Amino acid sequence: MLEAINSRLKQRLSIQEKQRHLRSLKPPLEGVDFASNDYLGLSKLEAQGTPHSLLRGATGSRLLSGNSIKAQQMEALLAQEFKCEAALLFNSGYALNSGILQAVATKGDVVLIDEFAHASLKNGLKLCQADCYYFRHNKLDHLEARLKRLLPLAKGNQCFVIVESVYSMDGDLCPLAELSQLCEAYDCALICDEAHGLGTIGSKGEGLVGMLNLEEKVFARILTFGKAVGSHGAALLGSSLLMETMINFCHSFIYTTALPEHSLHTLEENLKEYLGNQSLVAKLQKNIAFMNKVLGSTGHQSPIYSIRFGNLGLLENAHRELEKLGMTIYPIYSPTVKKGSERLRVVVHAFNTEAEMITLGKVLKRYEASVQ
Repeated sequence: MLEAINSRLKQRLSIQEKQRHLRSLKPPLEGVDFASNDYLGLSKLEAQGTPHSLLRGATGSRLLSGNSIKAQQMEALLAQEFKCEAALLFNSGYALNSGILQAVATKGDVVLIDEFAHASLKNGLKLCQADCYYFRHNKLDHLEARLKRLLPLAKGNQCFVIVESVYSMDGDLCPLAELSQLCEAYDCALICDEAHGLGTIGSKGEGLVGMLNLEEKVFARILTFGKAVGSHGAALLGSSLLMETMINFCHSFIYTTALPEHSLHTLEENLKEYLGNQSLVAKLQKNIAFMNKVLGSTGHQSPIYSIRFGNLGLLENAHRELEKLGMTIYPIYSPTVKKGSERLRVVVHAFNTEAEMITLGKVLKRYEASVQ
């Protein structure tokens, strides 16, 4: 599994090295600074009562002056906790998603992506040189039909399949176990975005890949920290070879200022709270089970519920009624979703009470006839 893509990555890195272009992360900046972009020295300002380490800005990309011991420590922690060889921090999930294909896919490759995947992943398709196609949402028979038709045309080049563990608008899960078997059968590199799976799926909130023990079957996992972790930034999980490839070829990593120290500190604290307090995950999952009863949903596993209305006027009425009750629930309109599939996107949290969920359910019950 993954021998073909790993061999290709090694070859590309070998060419970089022969041309003396091989990049690597340098130790944190020391000595007299003639390298950073901290032109006015503002990153070095002191503030009374605040540790200087938390004030220090990144002042450049991680390949120049922006690397830090804290970032390296967090990458080691993530690799250990999520059972992978290596991790690499990014400033945001958008930056990671827009850059990964540009870095790993080359001309002649084939990319197949679920039609409901994040906009950031779709935008990333435009930056890569591969031939890109969609397959119907969660329809493995359609994916396989496309593989059978397209792979002979690829003439031995690499195929990538891109999915999300939990889809952000409907809250449904990817059939990842079956999909990983399909990717293995057709020698495809599987990329899974765990943006909405992290902290929500699995007994420890480890995400769908970890829950199904598919770490060795997935070429790349994407974690974003602006959702369940309540912070900022993202991380790519996979092999050391993949991380070296990203450091050398991913524009959204190479050509951007790194996360500053205070962002890393906040992220570290939130990660430690999430990793060390499994009661939060248990409480969320208990609330999901309760909301399933309130809404009459069977087998729903994620905290995202899609309440579709057959009539836009009724959708807006329901939204206003919930607003008057002090509930923040946003209607989602086209083009974010397909025309005709406008909906209320309801998100359950660990901190929501049963009384709040019951009140929500009563309002929605009154619109039941119009809900698709």
